[in-house]
Amino acid sequence: MNAVKQERYENILKEFREIDENGDNQLTFQEVFNFMKKKSNGEFSEQMCKDLFSSMDRDNDQEVSTKEFILTYIEAEEMLNQRILELKKFISDNIFLQEDYKKKLLKAKKDQVLQSNNIMVDSVLTVTVIEGMNIRVPNIIPYIELICEKQIIETNPQPWDINPVFKECFTFRIQSGTDELQVILKDSKTNKIFGKGYYTLEDLRDQMKKDVLVDLIDVRSSAPTGRAHLELQWIYNKVKYFEVITEQITDEICEAKGELTRYEDSLVKLIQPFGFLEVKGSLIHDSDKFLSKKVENMAYGIIGRNIQWKLLISGFLASYVLVSVVHMFVVPDFLNPCAAIYGILQSTKRMPLFSYKGFATFLSLLIIYDLLWLFISGRAYPRNDLIFQYFGVVLTLILVAIKVPLAAISFKFGVDGAPV
Repeated sequence: MNAVKQERYENILKEFREIDENGDNQLTFQEVFNFMKKKSNGEFSEQMCKDLFSSMDRDNDQEVSTKEFILTYIEAEEMLNQRILELKKFISDNIFLQEDYKKKLLKAKKDQVLQSNNIMVDSVLTVTVIEGMNIRVPNIIPYIELICEKQIIETNPQPWDINPVFKECFTFRIQSGTDELQVILKDSKTNKIFGKGYYTLEDLRDQMKKDVLVDLIDVRSSAPTGRAHLELQWIYNKVKYFEVITEQITDEICEAKGELTRYEDSLVKLIQPFGFLEVKGSLIHDSDKFLSKKVENMAYGIIGRNIQWKLLISGFLASYVLVSVVHMFVVPDFLNPCAAIYGILQSTKRMPLFSYKGFATFLSLLIIYDLLWLFISGRAYPRNDLIFQYFGVVLTLILVAIKVPLAAISFKFGVDGAPV
């Protein structure tokens, strides 16, 4: 063992002995909590200490041995070094990308010509036809026809499947931007139309890529015949587009640099007395912030950046209450209605018994409970009650679909705080 490692090892043992109040070479939760609370002047929360203690207690015997304590230090150092390397690569890659977009922006400012409607000459709509979904027309060889501003493009026909895969990309030249994109399901044997749907270009005004589902309706009977899964992007002003992208990359670089500084500071603290305990606590906190940011970015990608979070969670809670009450009459289940009503009460701050993170955890457990019911109890219906069983299964799936985003939003509120 070299001198540096020997010094670190001795520092870790010194930390261990100072926390070990009764000198039995085993740390209890209370000893760790007392020490961290004293060291942080009471600012270190009990929940964070529970997370920290759980990460050190590898054999789950409610005590932390010297070996577990040292392993936690090594793990913290490895996690920090790995994260620092990832952040440096991320920053380097994005600086290169930023310079590339700056060059594109300068070129766009020089070359772009706008029409009177503020749409550039050679504006392009890019359409990727990914797949058909739940196609309800049997015995056809399906293909998708796309029409926009008098331009017609067709995919290659595919063998019949309820979810035929196309994965083909096309571009349309857009001049007015007022036409809708028509999406038509046809049979290559007869060229007969079996479904038609529309998507307005106004929904692509932010110029970002969008993953969309277009409902296909039979033009004669108005019955649904399936869906088309598309990826769409309309670039109508390159200058604005490159400005937004460059600004986003700049923000991401600044955020990553700030995070890198925090991790490098934590690595320095790691070799100081009690430093690695602080690092473990901050890593737990940072992982929560990372997950919260993921939820936020997914919501922005689906809904857009002007999200009314309070209104969004209220809508999900109202749907949860309604569906869970109906579900209760089909499936003997009182947990979901109680959770739904509790969520409403908590959102109005009338019964703050759980944190939002606790509510998110409970919802996650209920999702597992519902899925287990689908696989086990859902098969227990008599054969003459198939319609009743089908209704119960559908309601359960709807409940799961509501609870997944509700749990994600609740977790975000638990980390970042609920909006007023």
